[in-house]
Amino acid sequence: MPDVAEAVTPEVVIPLPQPKPVDAPVETKPKKQAKAKEPVEKAKKLAKEEKATPPPKTAAAASVAAKPAARSAAPKSAKAISRSGVSSSKWNSQLHAWIRRHTRYPRAAKARREEGSPRVTFTVDGSGRVLSARLARSSGYPDLDRAALDALQGAKVPAPPPEKAGTSVAAPFTFKLD
Repeated sequence: MPDVAEAVTPEVVIPLPQPKPVDAPVETKPKKQAKAKEPVEKAKKLAKEEKATPPPKTAAAASVAAKPAARSAAPKSAKAISRSGVSSSKWNSQLHAWIRRHTRYPRAAKARREEGSPRVTFTVDGSGRVLSARLARSSGYPDLDRAALDALQGAKVPAPPPEKAGTSVAAPFTFKLD
């Protein structure tokens, strides 16, 4: 039998992870400031160049003639709508506020504890005058439906934006007891 010798196990040293070196924080403000100044400086240079070199007279005449056509063909922006009246969303808010102020809860319906939301479709002209009104959806109670129609018959609501004038508008009326 051979002699059994003890095996010597070598020591294995596992190195500990070293912390990563911390880099100095990079300042971004100077870069942002430089980038912000660049477009301003470029715009100033372009403005100076335009002043220094006037365009030929034929091009100037053509551009003057083209400007009115370009303005009339351009779609209306939100600013253009607000100058000519109000925007659609603002008018909708004004209309709903007007409806809340001018709608009267019928006494008989209140006494019977009737609640509902009739929907009225009406046509309004450019000045806000209601031309016609009809019941689009009933509340289920004739008194509430009549009160909603009465609020709009011959009324003058806030003036609509130009795109809404002469069109049919649907508005909900809410009759709810507290």
